[in-house]
Amino acid sequence: MNIKKALRSNLVTGKIYQEGVEAKNRVLICFNPKEYYRAKFYRVFHSEMNLESPKFMAEKLIWLTLYYYKNSPLVARCADKIAMRSYIQKCGLSEYLNPILFTYKGVEDIEWNKLPEQFALKCNHGCAYNIICHDKSKLDVMESKRKLSNWMKEDYWKIYGEFAYKNIPHKILCEQYLDTETGKLPVDIKIHCFNGEPQIIMMCTDRDTEVMFTFFDLNWNYLDICYTKTNPHIKKPELLCQMIEMCKILAKPFPFVRIDFYEYKEHPLIGELTFSPEGCMLDFVTDKGQEIMGNMLMI
Repeated sequence: MNIKKALRSNLVTGKIYQEGVEAKNRVLICFNPKEYYRAKFYRVFHSEMNLESPKFMAEKLIWLTLYYYKNSPLVARCADKIAMRSYIQKCGLSEYLNPILFTYKGVEDIEWNKLPEQFALKCNHGCAYNIICHDKSKLDVMESKRKLSNWMKEDYWKIYGEFAYKNIPHKILCEQYLDTETGKLPVDIKIHCFNGEPQIIMMCTDRDTEVMFTFFDLNWNYLDICYTKTNPHIKKPELLCQMIEMCKILAKPFPFVRIDFYEYKEHPLIGELTFSPEGCMLDFVTDKGQEIMGNMLMI
């Protein structure tokens, strides 16, 4: 077998193997989700999952996913990137939402010529379903259609076991583009709230290149609980106190929620509400961090 044939054979074999793993995961998620998470937890932490006396934050997030999220209409509503806006409006905070320019039921409904020169297209029923357009003249429309079509066909919860997304009707939204002075994506300020109280802040920086996650407490003390590269010297966001007060309102009904913000033109913007971050694993958080966060969450 020549080199090209060998490479192609390995690629095909790898693809078939990956498809087989994904198919098995879908079956487990639908019919035995506890077993799916047991295997996933062992693969990440090399230890057995304990849902009877959970200690790690990951274990408690899995417990919530299996026994709380799938039965909560409010969680499903707030996990939906479109429907969550009605909850934020009800809480009196609609002025802190990034405006939606258009919503679509399908890719075929998008009128590309009517889109502004810069925009963000997202699917509402999962994570990382985003197309950020910095310059419409350079946008590959066919590739964008392909991506959106694939995402719209996916049931995100069946792939990753995140039941908060289970009952969300699939739609596409077009949001206002958030431009910055540097031309980079804005800093993502993710506030983790436990039993209605904001406790831990994660700064998500350098999102265009090598993303960094850096943790702080509410007094802006650095928390050394991350395996990946961090930046302990990040400047405290000027609007952080305002964001924390907003979290106290938004997080009140939930045992756990992560509320994502952007600091945009001296105004805080709410990005989304997340209930099972990183597929419940938080695999970039150290064992010490898992225990610290786990102790904050009462279930």
